[in-house]
This record gives sequence, C-alpha cells and structure tokens, in this order.
Amino acid sequence: TVSEGKIVPILAHKFFETDLPFGLCTWKDIANMIDVEVPMVDALIEWNQKLIKKEYLKDGKVDGKDAGECILPSAFGLDAKTLDKGRR
Repeated sequence: TVSEGKIVPILAHKFFETDLPFGLCTWKDIANMIDVEVPMVDALIEWNQKLIKKEYLKDGKVDGKDAGECILPSAFGLDAKTLDKGRR
C-alpha cells in the first residue's frame, strides 16, 4: 500500500502471520543448532517482529517472549546431533 509517497506493508499477510514464525524462525533455530550465522535471516526477523509488535528473536536466539508461537526443532528436543531424526 502506498501512503504519503511511502510504501506501507500490509501486515495482515501470510508473510507476517505464518512465514515468520513457521519459516524464518525455524531456519534460525536450525542455524543456531549447527553454529551457522545467518545475518540476513536475523535482519528479516528483527525488522518483521518490530512491524508486528512481536518478539521472536532475542540476543541472537529464538527465545523472545513470543517464541512459543514458532515451530522450533529445539522445542521438540532436537539438537545438532539429532536434527536428522526430525525428518520423515
């Protein structure tokens, strides 16, 4: 949406409602498990969580106050050694 010459994102969109907690945050959790830095994913999560007034990412980990809304392999007891067991 364009407002006063600026582009304003539509927050009631799947990117904010599902892609963030069920996508980017999931990948960030996996990246943390295997010690891979993902600065672009971090930037996207930080930008998006400010827009929707949520806190998923905190101090580089997906353990902010709203992280319980995310699908996180670590929340299911998976870690770097057992991550492969989570696939079907």
